[in-house]
Amino acid sequence: MTLVLKEFDFLKKDLDDTVKVIWHDKIKNKEMPKDPIIEELIVEIPEERRRNELLFLKGVMNELEKRIREDRPEDLTPYIDIYYGALYVVKEHMRKNLGRLENLGLLEKRLNKGIGLSETNTPDNYQLATFYSSINAFLKLLFKDNDSRNNLALSNVAGNPMSKIPLEKLGEIIDISYVLEEETRHNITKSYLGDGTTEANAAHYHAPIDIPDSAIRQFASFEELLGALEELNLKEIGDKKKSDISEITDEDRKRQLHILKEVSKQLASNETISEKEKTGILAGFMLMVREETGQKEYSKAPFDAEIIPPTIIANSPVVHTELTKILNVKEMSREDAEALITSARNFMAFMTIQPNAAESTIKESVRAKHLFSGIAGFDLVATLNFMSTLIKDARSHALNRCINKHTKDIEASLPVKPNPIYAACISTLGWFAKKPTPTASTSLPEDDFDASLNNDEPTHDEESKEPVSTLTDTTPPTECRI
Repeated sequence: MTLVLKEFDFLKKDLDDTVKVIWHDKIKNKEMPKDPIIEELIVEIPEERRRNELLFLKGVMNELEKRIREDRPEDLTPYIDIYYGALYVVKEHMRKNLGRLENLGLLEKRLNKGIGLSETNTPDNYQLATFYSSINAFLKLLFKDNDSRNNLALSNVAGNPMSKIPLEKLGEIIDISYVLEEETRHNITKSYLGDGTTEANAAHYHAPIDIPDSAIRQFASFEELLGALEELNLKEIGDKKKSDISEITDEDRKRQLHILKEVSKQLASNETISEKEKTGILAGFMLMVREETGQKEYSKAPFDAEIIPPTIIANSPVVHTELTKILNVKEMSREDAEALITSARNFMAFMTIQPNAAESTIKESVRAKHLFSGIAGFDLVATLNFMSTLIKDARSHALNRCINKHTKDIEASLPVKPNPIYAACISTLGWFAKKPTPTASTSLPEDDFDASLNNDEPTHDEESKEPVSTLTDTTPPTECRI
């Protein structure tokens, strides 16, 4: 079952009408101006949560309108997908912020009515994944050059209704969008059928996005990375006093090393995947193994860069320690971590999932035989879901880092306040009277709006290209797209 999408013009009018309805519900004893400016009506709504949610929707709509005017696209579906993503993010924001005695109320009813949501007209997980990946890519306009490594560029949304949302509140909304994409991808993997009939040919794999140079610059070559992995394996089996990986008694460690072994063998023999992409894929799997070890065995935070120290009864874990050094995790940005994990997940999805597109629904199956099917204890769903969670964690951390830096920069730019005790003394003595220094505002600035969208899509040779699983992430981690 999928949701039938409304036309863009209908969605625009319905949002304006919804704002008017909410205004009439919240503002009493006041006449609405004739031909009101919608943004001004939203600002007058006294309830902060509803005001911020409507400012977010209106901000997304205004930016989409601007881009449609500039680009004159023939197909508006990608723009509509973005707006639907924003709608569903706002619906979730309302649910997460309900008080104990509150219900969802009028705005929820208006949004559901506008999109025609019903028991027979509702999005499936694949459609929701499109909505969320689209809105998350769109929201990269908040960053300089659409890249959170460059920090916030709030001039990109100056003059846009989103600029009136306090930055920390806007961050909460965006983080909900990251979580929703993660949860939807989890739901997709849980729905895989077990009736696959094909095997993947890695020679037909074409990376849907390019790995950024910054994510692999620490590796001189793919061959060097292969050599480092081989040395890790030798050190691990030596530490465990075994002659081969297969003799390791720790089943989790054996499974992890066999995953890396199978991936490295497949990539080493492949002549169609570029050296750059091979490096990104293998490094992504190595990072995934490191994170699984750190988080699940030692309760470390995601992408914690520290080496696990030895204890009285045990040395530092060899695999985690060596991968930390090989990948130079201490210098790795969350954006590069996301790029590496995305490369690995896309490759794993191609090698394991058979796309089955029916006329009305999408069903996907686990391939009859795949690269990892011979590994004891390998759980495809759990592995893909863990990768999706790592991607979400990387995005959330990068967003919070940018917000915190922006807030500190604003605070640092303000005049230094005098010591409160000293100020009180001189005020009492009547030496001078001074108005309080304004506190830092984390709302967005109101300069000219100048955001632009990177519409460049990587192109690849289409010869012998197999269908791509819908789990495949085709959005560059540091680029925005429609």
